[in-house]
Parts: sequence; C-alpha cells; structure tokens
Amino acid sequence: MSNKVLVVESPTKARTIGRYLGPDFKVVSTVGHIRDLPKSKLGVDIADGFTPEYTPIKGKSKTIKAIKDAARKATVIYLAPDPDREGEAIAWHVAELLKLPVKRIEFHEITKRAVLEALQHPREIDTDRVNAQQARRVLDRLVGYQISPLMWRKIKPGLSAGRVQSVAVRLICERETAIRGFTPEEYWSFVGDFSTAGEQFNAELTRINGKRLVRPAEDHRRAEENTIQSDNNIVHIASEEEARRLVAEIKQQRYQIGEISSREHNRRALPPFITSTMQQDAARKLGWTARRTMSVAQQLYEGVELESGSEGLITYMRTDSVRVNPEAIASVRELVVERFGLRYLPEKPNFFKSKSDAQEAHEAIRPTVVDRDPEAIKQYLSTDQYKLYRLIFNRFLASQIRAAEFETKSLEVIGGPYTFRTSITIVRFDGHLAVYGEERAADQQIKELPAVNTGDPAELTNLEQQQHFTKPPARFTDATLVRALEENGIGRPSTYAPIIETILNRGYVVRVARHFEPTEWGFVTTEMMEHYFPDIVDIGFTREMETRLDLIEQGQADWRDVLQGFYSPFKDRLDAAGAEKKYFKAKPQETEYKCDKCGAPMVLRHGKYGRFLSCSAYPECSNIKNVDDKGNIVDRPVTEAGQMIERPCPKCGSRLAVKVSRWGTKFVGCSSYPKCDYTSELQTECPKCGAELVKRRLPNRRVILLCKANEESKGEKCDFVLWGKPLLEKCPTCGWFIAEQKIRGTDRWRRYCSNATCPNHQGIGEPEELSGEAE
Repeated sequence: MSNKVLVVESPTKARTIGRYLGPDFKVVSTVGHIRDLPKSKLGVDIADGFTPEYTPIKGKSKTIKAIKDAARKATVIYLAPDPDREGEAIAWHVAELLKLPVKRIEFHEITKRAVLEALQHPREIDTDRVNAQQARRVLDRLVGYQISPLMWRKIKPGLSAGRVQSVAVRLICERETAIRGFTPEEYWSFVGDFSTAGEQFNAELTRINGKRLVRPAEDHRRAEENTIQSDNNIVHIASEEEARRLVAEIKQQRYQIGEISSREHNRRALPPFITSTMQQDAARKLGWTARRTMSVAQQLYEGVELESGSEGLITYMRTDSVRVNPEAIASVRELVVERFGLRYLPEKPNFFKSKSDAQEAHEAIRPTVVDRDPEAIKQYLSTDQYKLYRLIFNRFLASQIRAAEFETKSLEVIGGPYTFRTSITIVRFDGHLAVYGEERAADQQIKELPAVNTGDPAELTNLEQQQHFTKPPARFTDATLVRALEENGIGRPSTYAPIIETILNRGYVVRVARHFEPTEWGFVTTEMMEHYFPDIVDIGFTREMETRLDLIEQGQADWRDVLQGFYSPFKDRLDAAGAEKKYFKAKPQETEYKCDKCGAPMVLRHGKYGRFLSCSAYPECSNIKNVDDKGNIVDRPVTEAGQMIERPCPKCGSRLAVKVSRWGTKFVGCSSYPKCDYTSELQTECPKCGAELVKRRLPNRRVILLCKANEESKGEKCDFVLWGKPLLEKCPTCGWFIAEQKIRGTDRWRRYCSNATCPNHQGIGEPEELSGEAE
C-alpha cells in the first residue's frame, strides 16, 4: 500500500513519475493551479499590506479532495511542481490547503535518475520565490482590475488592461505607426559585366571618388549601420537622372584589376536553446506560434510513451540560462566523435555565457538522454513532437562541434573614379553547420574568382542599373516579438507565450500572414495608457519591475515594499484619470478605397473574422467588403451579421438574417428576436439529396453537419458530411453551397466547395500564402 505521496501539477507528469517510483508512492496531480485570486472582486486587501485573498478555483473541488485524501494516509508528502516561481507557488498553495508537514523537491528533467536523486535532497518551500510570484500576481491584478473599469468608461465596455501586455501592444502599435508614416527613398545600384583574360565575371559598383556608394540610412535598421552611414565619406544615387549620367560616365572609363584579397574567418556554434531562442527558431523554421511551441515542449518534458514506457525527452523548457550539466557535455562530445570523427570535436568544450540578467536557475533546453536520436524514436512521437525534438537535439549536438571555417575572396576593378567589387565566400570546413544551420555547407555552389593579377586590363561588356526604394521596418512576427520582449526585459521565459496569446485573444492585435498588426482597439487603449499611465507602458519601467521581482526571489527585497512603491503613485494617477472628463475614440485605418454604394471613403476595421473594409458613413451606409492579407478587396459576397435571407421565418413569417453568436459562430436568426427565437444553420438542406441537415457532436467535441438520411433506418442512405461551416454562397462550378474552415494557427478561413468531387473542394479564391492546415 502507498504510504508516500508525491504531488505534481500535470497528469502526464504524474503518469511518467509514477512509473519510476513503484507501489510505495502515490503520485497525484493538481492539474495546474488549485487556488487563485477570486474573479468576482479585486481579491487584494491593500490596507493590510496587499494581502491576497486566495480561494479555490472553480471546478477544482474534486482535485483538492483527492489530494487531501491521499495526504491524510501518507507518512511523507513530497511536493514536486515545476522548478520555477509558478511551480513554487503551486507547491505553497498545496501546503496551505493540507496544513501538514511537506517536503519540496525539484528536478530539471523527468528521468528516473533525476527524480530519485531529487528525493534524496528535499528542502523547505522557498518563500522568497513564492513571494516573487505573489508580487507579480498582485501587481497584475491591481493594474487589470483597476484600469479596466476606467477603459470601460473612457473607451468602451469589455476592454481590459494588463501590466505587461500593454507594453507589448505598445511595441506593436509603435512599429505600425512607423510603417504607416514611412516615406520611401529612392536609390540606385550598378552591376557591371567584365571580361579579362578570357574569363567573364560581374562586380558591383562600391565606390565613387573614394566615397562608398550606399543606400540611404533607414532609422529602424541596426545602430551600427546608421553609425557607418553618418560618415561624410559616403554617397548614394537618388534619381534616375543621376543614374543615367553615371552610366554614361562609367562606360567611358578604361578598367584594370585592382586589389585582390583573401580573408579567413570562423563562425562559432550557437548555444543550446533557451526558451526565447527555441520559440524564435520554431517560428522561423517550423512556422509555429509561441503557444504551439511551448505546448509541444511541455509534452516532451512531461513524458512520451516509448517502448520502455513513459520518458521525459527534454530538460525543463522555461529557462534563460545556457548552462549545461558537465555530464551531458561529456556525453555529447562522445556522440560528436562517434558521428563525425575527431576533426569535428573542439579541443575544449564550447562555453557559452548567459545574458547578464539570466536567473541561471535551470539548464539550457537539451535532450535528457543525449544519444537518443530523433529518428530512433520517431514512431512514438506525433509529427509536432518529432519536429521540435529534432530541432532541440540538433541544436544541442551542434553546440559542441567546432566552428565552421570560411574563406572570403575579393577582387576590385578600377576605372577612373569608379571602383567595382566582387567577392565569394567558400566554406572550407562545415563544422557545426553539418548539423544545424540556415543552410548546409554541402548545398552551396562553390565558385572561384577569375585567375587574374593586379594591373591586368579588364573590359566592361555590360552595365545594368537597378532602381530601389528603402523599405519600412518589418512588422513583428512571433520570433521577432519574442526577441524584442527578451531584449527589452519585458516578462520572463514563462510569460512570452501567454503575453502573445493574451493580446491576440483580447483583440488588440491580429495575426495576418504570420505578422502582428494592431487593431483600432490596440491603438486607442495604448493612447489612453500613455496619457494616464506612462510608467506602466514604459519599457524601462517594466524592465525595472522585472528586476525588482528577481530581487524578491533572491531575498534582497521585501515584496510588500515593492508593491507599496508601485501602488502609491499608481493610485494617484488612477484617481486623476477618473476625475478627468476626457474620452478616447477608436480610429479605423483609412484606405484608398471608396464605397461603391455611397462614395464615402472605406476604412479598415477588425472583427471576429479578421479584417474587413467598412464604409466610413456607417450607420447611414452599412456596406462592407472582405480583404485579403495585403488589404486588397476580395470580390465575393460577405456573410456577416445583418445580411438578410430570402426565405421567411417558418415560425413567425418575419424576415431571416445572418447573425453572429458570442463565440463568433454564424447562424440564421429571426429578425423579430427576442419575440421570435427561431435559429438555424446558414444551410438546412443537404445539397446531395435534399434531406434535412442535422448537427452531431463527435467525441472530441467537434460539431459536424450530417445528412439526416444517413441515419434513417429505412430507405436509401446519403453519405454527405460537412466538417466546416456552411455559407450562403453557391459554388460557380457545381452549384453546391460554399463552406469555410478555419486555418489552424491563424485567424484566417479557407473557403471551399462542399462537394467532395468538385475541383473547388480544395479551396476557392485563396492565394497560395493562405494555404495551411485546417482545423
């Protein structure tokens, strides 16, 4: 019989650990947090030193009872949630509920060795770490629950504010403002084709009268580039007239080979993943969102069923440290020799330094068993698990391989005041690129410069000039936003993905073609926050607050003092904002389009189904248009709320209209609501046999539409099934109705014909970049 209890926060983690410990242990799960601040009120006693009023989370009563029942019979209780602030807080909440002696253990990988070793070194709950988490939770509650009502009065009901999310929204809004206000600058480049000693090559014009030919400086580009271009020793060609004059002069010159140079350089291996770099590489290489990356990483950490049983495949995935266990380094070095030979092994292990504010509480993200090859366990992993595990495995393996070696050869061609230059980079030794890099060295096409000497004559056989324009800064993607949050000290590894999901779910930004764009609500809430609470949306203030939370965890600051230091000036601003009679109005983005019904300008708005164009004369004119990811009008009907249906209501005879539920689902409802409550799907008849379409819920809770004739016990059956949402439009090819299905991981919808035999069943009017996995 079990006489020891071990409490973790995840059922998967419980199953994996339970297999290691045997019958003496009962492993139970909290299934996340079991206590939190109440949703119905502030839940913080400010007068009593910001004391939080914790209550059990709704729906967790059975979980709490199971933990208490198990603990009552146990001789020893071990608490083993994740080894971070949140995990420490969960352990503390369990201890507070049990009111029994407990022992805290932590491990950074879920393997039998790590778990058994942790059981040999129990400790007390770290109250400093708990207080740091409490301070963060109370801070977020004070900001969210006290600013949100102000937003309801100043802007519109339903909006909400957040201490960290507001800064992230501000970053995105500032980037969008820079893009919209950007003025492109023209510049020209020149490439000449040369012939010398029977060999042909091309070179780019790089200097005129000793001055470097460059593009105009762009403020958003990296600082060092702007520093270089601030030198007076530069020139750029800014008009077609200048370019033509220059071409004429260049063609009149006589040319000869100038300086020939060669330079060797190395590229060191990248360190193993931390949370932010894993999210960034998964976004770049796999096209994943931060949330998807962390969800799959959690599965790999908690355990996957292999042939030998459930095993944790990676170390803890919320970390900002590149530190690696010496045993793991020794093992991976052996693997390098085994796979690639001694030539690829550095003399000493590669050492990487964490950033200055890293907490160093955990290792870098790496495989728990270094030689567990992704291909060897591919059959036990889902597609996503395999992709991410392979990424983590290869990155860790490459981190202990020698630097890649390159040779860059350059050649100059000089004619009068003009200098052309060409160069090639050859990979002399691929090193870590053999495992992990943007491109494999073997895939590169190796070419050589012509065999010439300085002073040899060269003939200009052709000259091409090309017009360019400077580009605005790129919109944030998951990868670049995570990097910006990390660089600016906004949040911590465990908060990057939740920050992104929060601002998306609350409608402040939308994801368009994998880029983030602020909505009008993102702009107006940022405007209000900057007006009343400039500190909260200030990057420096947010970074400083994260530092103070770190000091609390390290025992160097009192959490109540930190909260008091924040709250006193915050309360003054809050009171002043409430007293001021100033209101903020969302301003939709203006476009070049005119309404085809009344001639008024069309504006870009954001709704439950993404972006759309709306007439600026609304409510006098309710004309709307669909747009694609680039803002171009999509020429098709719009089945949005308010569109009238031809058939009358079968219940009362009134007109029917398309409506949208609180969950964003389109349906047909009676225009006489609430007097008449008739509703139906947009399509009610089977397009194949004319029978009634009925809803059916699958075991995974997904709802489909099924032909009722498929369930009849008598007569001919119909096999029509619709997995998407029916629309009113008809297919131009076969006449069946069109359906739409959301593309997984985006806010876009794929439109297709409901007829499985129709060519349009694969998609209608969707550009290639919208293709993706449908939900």
